[in-house]
Amino acid sequence: MAIRETQITRSLADIGAATLAYVRGAPEPSVPTASRDGGHALEWTLLAIGKNVAAKDASALPPLAAALGSVARLERRATARQRLHLAAASAWLARDPLRAAHLYTHVVLGAPADLLALRLAQSCWYFLGARARVRSVAEHALGRWPAQASGYDAMLAMTAFGRAEMEDG
Repeated sequence: MAIRETQITRSLADIGAATLAYVRGAPEPSVPTASRDGGHALEWTLLAIGKNVAAKDASALPPLAAALGSVARLERRATARQRLHLAAASAWLARDPLRAAHLYTHVVLGAPADLLALRLAQSCWYFLGARARVRSVAEHALGRWPAQASGYDAMLAMTAFGRAEMEDG
Protein backbone atom coordinates (compact mmCIF):
# COMPACT_ATOMS: atom_id res chain seq x y z
CA MET A 1 0.00 0.00 0.00
CA ALA A 2 2.76 2.45 0.92
CA ILE A 3 4.56 1.79 -2.37
CA ARG A 4 1.37 2.53 -4.36
CA GLU A 5 0.78 5.75 -2.38
CA THR A 6 4.37 6.80 -3.10
CA GLN A 7 3.86 6.12 -6.81
CA ILE A 8 0.66 8.17 -6.85
CA THR A 9 2.34 11.04 -5.01
CA ARG A 10 5.30 10.93 -7.42
CA SER A 11 2.98 10.82 -10.44
CA LEU A 12 1.06 13.87 -9.19
CA ALA A 13 4.33 15.71 -8.54
CA ASP A 14 5.50 14.86 -12.07
CA ILE A 15 2.27 16.19 -13.57
CA GLY A 16 2.56 19.35 -11.49
CA ALA A 17 6.17 19.88 -12.54
CA ALA A 18 5.36 19.35 -16.22
CA THR A 19 2.37 21.70 -16.08
CA LEU A 20 4.37 24.36 -14.25
CA ALA A 21 7.19 24.06 -16.80
CA TYR A 22 4.68 24.47 -19.63
CA VAL A 23 3.04 27.52 -18.04
CA ARG A 24 6.45 29.06 -17.40
CA GLY A 25 7.52 28.39 -20.99
CA ALA A 26 10.38 26.21 -19.77
CA PRO A 27 11.42 22.83 -21.18
CA GLU A 28 9.28 20.01 -19.84
CA PRO A 29 11.15 17.92 -17.28
CA SER A 30 12.02 14.34 -18.09
CA VAL A 31 9.32 12.13 -16.60
CA PRO A 32 9.41 8.34 -16.40
CA THR A 33 6.93 6.63 -18.73
CA ALA A 34 5.52 4.71 -15.78
CA SER A 35 4.42 8.00 -14.24
CA ARG A 36 2.64 9.01 -17.45
CA ASP A 37 0.88 5.66 -17.81
CA GLY A 38 -0.17 5.32 -14.18
CA GLY A 39 -3.42 6.28 -12.51
CA HIS A 40 -3.13 9.86 -13.73
CA ALA A 41 -3.09 9.21 -17.47
CA LEU A 42 -6.00 11.61 -17.93
CA GLU A 43 -4.07 14.47 -16.31
CA TRP A 44 -1.18 13.87 -18.74
CA THR A 45 -3.64 13.82 -21.62
CA LEU A 46 -5.22 17.07 -20.41
CA LEU A 47 -1.79 18.71 -20.54
CA ALA A 48 -1.28 17.47 -24.12
CA ILE A 49 -4.78 18.61 -25.07
CA GLY A 50 -4.18 22.00 -23.47
CA LYS A 51 -1.01 22.52 -25.49
CA ASN A 52 -3.03 21.94 -28.67
CA VAL A 53 -5.73 24.39 -27.57
CA ALA A 54 -3.14 27.02 -26.69
CA ALA A 55 -1.45 26.66 -30.08
CA LYS A 56 -4.31 28.65 -31.67
CA ASP A 57 -3.33 27.13 -35.00
CA ALA A 58 -5.41 25.04 -37.39
CA SER A 59 -2.57 22.51 -37.62
CA ALA A 60 -3.15 21.70 -33.92
CA LEU A 61 -6.78 20.67 -34.54
CA PRO A 62 -6.11 17.12 -35.85
CA PRO A 63 -3.86 16.21 -32.88
CA LEU A 64 -6.44 17.81 -30.58
CA ALA A 65 -9.20 15.69 -32.10
CA ALA A 66 -7.05 12.57 -31.75
CA ALA A 67 -6.23 13.33 -28.12
CA LEU A 68 -9.88 13.97 -27.29
CA GLY A 69 -10.82 10.72 -29.01
CA SER A 70 -8.25 8.82 -26.97
CA VAL A 71 -9.71 9.83 -23.60
CA ALA A 72 -13.11 8.18 -24.03
CA ARG A 73 -12.02 5.17 -21.98
CA LEU A 74 -10.71 7.43 -19.19
CA GLU A 75 -13.59 9.89 -19.18
CA ARG A 76 -15.98 7.77 -17.13
CA ARG A 77 -13.68 8.12 -14.12
CA ALA A 78 -12.97 11.80 -14.70
CA THR A 79 -13.59 14.38 -12.02
CA ALA A 80 -15.92 17.32 -12.66
CA ARG A 81 -12.85 19.53 -13.18
CA GLN A 82 -11.39 17.13 -15.73
CA ARG A 83 -14.73 16.88 -17.56
CA LEU A 84 -14.84 20.69 -17.79
CA HIS A 85 -11.34 20.67 -19.29
CA LEU A 86 -12.50 18.12 -21.87
CA ALA A 87 -15.67 20.09 -22.63
CA ALA A 88 -13.65 23.28 -23.10
CA ALA A 89 -11.20 21.58 -25.44
CA SER A 90 -14.11 20.07 -27.37
CA ALA A 91 -15.64 23.53 -27.69
CA TRP A 92 -12.33 24.83 -29.04
CA LEU A 93 -12.21 21.94 -31.52
CA ALA A 94 -15.78 22.78 -32.58
CA ARG A 95 -14.53 26.32 -33.24
CA ASP A 96 -16.49 27.82 -30.38
CA PRO A 97 -13.78 29.83 -28.57
CA LEU A 98 -16.28 31.77 -26.47
CA ARG A 99 -17.67 28.57 -24.96
CA ALA A 100 -14.12 27.28 -24.44
CA ALA A 101 -13.17 30.50 -22.64
CA HIS A 102 -16.21 30.31 -20.38
CA LEU A 103 -15.57 26.66 -19.53
CA TYR A 104 -11.89 27.16 -18.75
CA THR A 105 -12.83 30.18 -16.63
CA HIS A 106 -15.36 28.01 -14.80
CA VAL A 107 -12.55 25.57 -13.99
CA VAL A 108 -10.46 28.42 -12.58
CA LEU A 109 -13.37 29.68 -10.47
CA GLY A 110 -13.73 26.23 -8.89
CA ALA A 111 -10.04 25.32 -8.81
CA PRO A 112 -7.88 28.47 -8.71
CA ALA A 113 -4.74 26.32 -8.39
CA ASP A 114 -5.32 24.79 -11.84
CA LEU A 115 -2.56 26.63 -13.70
CA LEU A 116 -3.34 24.88 -16.97
CA ALA A 117 -6.97 26.04 -16.86
CA LEU A 118 -5.84 29.57 -16.04
CA ARG A 119 -3.32 29.59 -18.90
CA LEU A 120 -5.97 28.31 -21.32
CA ALA A 121 -8.71 30.67 -20.07
CA GLN A 122 -6.38 33.62 -20.58
CA SER A 123 -5.36 32.31 -24.00
CA CYS A 124 -8.98 31.96 -25.13
CA TRP A 125 -10.00 35.37 -23.80
CA TYR A 126 -6.94 36.93 -25.46
CA PHE A 127 -7.84 35.23 -28.76
CA LEU A 128 -11.32 36.76 -28.45
CA GLY A 129 -9.92 40.21 -27.67
CA ALA A 130 -11.58 40.25 -24.23
CA ARG A 131 -8.76 41.99 -22.39
CA ALA A 132 -10.74 42.60 -19.21
CA ARG A 133 -11.41 38.86 -18.93
CA VAL A 134 -7.70 38.10 -19.45
CA ARG A 135 -7.06 40.21 -16.37
CA SER A 136 -10.02 39.19 -14.22
CA VAL A 137 -9.53 35.44 -14.49
CA ALA A 138 -5.92 35.75 -13.34
CA GLU A 139 -6.75 38.15 -10.53
CA HIS A 140 -9.44 35.78 -9.26
CA ALA A 141 -6.93 32.94 -9.04
CA LEU A 142 -4.17 35.13 -7.58
CA GLY A 143 -6.45 36.18 -4.73
CA ARG A 144 -6.75 32.54 -3.69
CA TRP A 145 -3.12 31.50 -4.22
CA PRO A 146 -0.74 31.33 -1.23
CA ALA A 147 2.46 33.28 -1.90
CA GLN A 148 4.58 30.38 -0.64
CA ALA A 149 2.94 27.83 -2.95
CA SER A 150 4.79 26.36 -5.90
CA GLY A 151 3.86 28.18 -9.08
CA TYR A 152 3.25 31.54 -7.43
CA ASP A 153 5.76 33.09 -9.84
CA ALA A 154 3.75 31.81 -12.81
CA MET A 155 0.55 33.09 -11.21
CA LEU A 156 2.12 36.54 -10.79
CA ALA A 157 3.33 36.51 -14.39
CA MET A 158 -0.15 35.67 -15.72
CA THR A 159 -1.69 38.36 -13.53
CA ALA A 160 0.89 40.90 -14.74
CA PHE A 161 0.09 39.94 -18.33
CA GLY A 162 -3.62 40.51 -17.68
CA ARG A 163 -2.91 43.89 -16.11
CA ALA A 164 -0.63 44.90 -18.96
CA GLU A 165 -3.39 44.05 -21.42
CA MET A 166 -5.57 46.56 -19.58
CA GLU A 167 -2.68 49.06 -19.52
CA ASP A 168 -2.55 48.73 -15.75
CA GLY A 169 0.76 46.85 -15.44
